[in-house]
Amino acid sequence: MTGGVYYLVINLLQDLVIDVGGLGRITLNKGIYVYVGSGKGLGGIYRRIYRHFLRNKKSFWHIDYLTTNSQTQVIGAVAVINKTLNESFLSKLLMGDRCFKPAVKGFGCSDIRSDSTHLYMFICEHGVVNHLVRKLMDAGVPMNDVILIDQNCLKS
Repeated sequence: MTGGVYYLVINLLQDLVIDVGGLGRITLNKGIYVYVGSGKGLGGIYRRIYRHFLRNKKSFWHIDYLTTNSQTQVIGAVAVINKTLNESFLSKLLMGDRCFKPAVKGFGCSDIRSDSTHLYMFICEHGVVNHLVRKLMDAGVPMNDVILIDQNCLKS
């Protein structure tokens, strides 16, 4: 079991209005979104990210309501295999970045009261994955700890 934190990259194919558990009805505009998550429990980070690629699953976490929707496509993840970093650290890196706009207050962070959201819309023109990796590098995260994951990586 390998624990860590990650950025999940999601393409929303059209504007969407959906009910998301305790958050109620939310509205998201078409575009690229980044969700901040962790996988430190049973199965670790790989199992958690693999779950995000599955369409048929019970919606348990806020992100499940997006990843099970037919109007979304999980592109991949930027994972950090590091037991000391947490979701708040990754979220704060996006909060102050001009390329990310907080999407929904309280999304994905109901267990972390100090965070306002773990879902961000990417609003810049250049590549989101490269931007995320650069944010991690600038924050001093060792690149040996960073893994890029797409659906093909998880098929074995």
